[in-house]
Amino acid sequence: MTDPPTVSLPEEFPLSAFGLLLVLTCAAIAVHGYHLGIEDEAIYLPAIKKLLDPQLYPYDAEFFMGQARGSALPLLVAYSVRATHVPLNWAVFGWQFASLYLMLLACFCVVRRCFAALRDQWGALTLVTALLTLPVAGTGLYLADQHLHPRTLATAAILYSLSAALDRRIVATAASAAAAFALHPLMAIFGISLVALIFLPMERWSSWARPSFAMPFLSRPTAAWREAVATREYYFLRNWQWYEWLGIFAPVVILWWFLGMAKRFHSPKFLLLAHRVVLFSILWFVAGMTITVPRALEFLVPIQPMRYLHLVYLLMILFAGGFLAHFVLRGRLWRWVLLLLPICVGMFLAQRDLFSASSHVGWPLARHQNKWVAAFLWIRSNTPRDVYFALDPRYMSLPGEENYGFRALAERSQIADYSKDAAVVSVAPALAQAWQQQVHALDGFQSFTPADFRRLNQQFRVNMILLDQSKADSLATAGFDCPYRNELLAVCRVLPQH
Repeated sequence: MTDPPTVSLPEEFPLSAFGLLLVLTCAAIAVHGYHLGIEDEAIYLPAIKKLLDPQLYPYDAEFFMGQARGSALPLLVAYSVRATHVPLNWAVFGWQFASLYLMLLACFCVVRRCFAALRDQWGALTLVTALLTLPVAGTGLYLADQHLHPRTLATAAILYSLSAALDRRIVATAASAAAAFALHPLMAIFGISLVALIFLPMERWSSWARPSFAMPFLSRPTAAWREAVATREYYFLRNWQWYEWLGIFAPVVILWWFLGMAKRFHSPKFLLLAHRVVLFSILWFVAGMTITVPRALEFLVPIQPMRYLHLVYLLMILFAGGFLAHFVLRGRLWRWVLLLLPICVGMFLAQRDLFSASSHVGWPLARHQNKWVAAFLWIRSNTPRDVYFALDPRYMSLPGEENYGFRALAERSQIADYSKDAAVVSVAPALAQAWQQQVHALDGFQSFTPADFRRLNQQFRVNMILLDQSKADSLATAGFDCPYRNELLAVCRVLPQH
């Protein structure tokens, strides 16, 4: 009986690794999908479009620009479009592909300092690739998103900063940490704190930890701001379910176990990183309890301290992949297939369930299946740029909508919504009063009458609405013009009553 075929791995880095990383990036897109305009792209994509065409979004642009200004990514994407003349949809897809590639490359930089064997290094990378859309307990995050997000690039910069810190390369550490901060300041805080723990002797860690709590967002929370923050239930540990609490403590136990296993590899850098990640987890959990449980410190909640778990989960999976390759998978191809194939199929099916009304990979030139997206694209092509839309403030959570952003795809101004605009308000409290006034003006939207829509016109100058197509007949009877309908939705003009 012959032995099973062994996995062929490259002998040199970086040239041979670049090609394999490209294969892994393609595999990541195939397994986890890609969708333009979903979730936080409802913020960042309109910002990119506003930078490219300042005439867009004449109303309430601050509801997305307020947060987008905190990241360099919209500027980078807009500049790349101007410089290359590549269509925006292709540019965004290219940036997403590059973000995933750079994140995996940065993962490789870290694991090369932890595992000596190439087999173990690639085991770590393949496991991370298979689990990129793994939810991080209670935080509303994935390891990497199915759309372009500055967090993915910031994560790459953080990981590279960690690898440079393990080598004691001060300039590279500082430069990559600065890049992470420019891309996503909140996520960079966690990475920089872990880098600080790597550099600081153990006896000095407490002198670093104390100042980390003094980062107020505002000194006098208003009722409107509190209402916006209350929409982000995951900000508060007191709202977490038992299984989400398990997701806090289980990684610490696993990492502590890994710390013992790391001693068998005789790698000082691995031991240092594993030990500091355990300490990092404990410190940020204490910070999370301190900030999110007492109501007196609610003004610090936008720091979202529990999102430290994103970095913990990512490093935990990297370590787990390396250990699996070393102790279990070894050089047996069938073992790799037996482990990775069910994981990839499971992750693929989970994404298909989330986006059942959309294509798995939203190629830039592909026809969109989602009826909400079809309505958004019709609006973009058939309405004036200066129109002001009203739609259900909770539209992103409606059946079949699948978290696509109206502004991102329709390229039209929209009265405030209850999802993404509230997230912006939580970190930009000056917008809270306007947000509260607008979302409450839409209370009971599903049962609005023609008189309610005319009230929106008088109060906010709303002149177009997107609503359930079953309501269009009653509006047409009342004299409204509804030029578009599909199986789910209708677009109608709101004309002032004379």
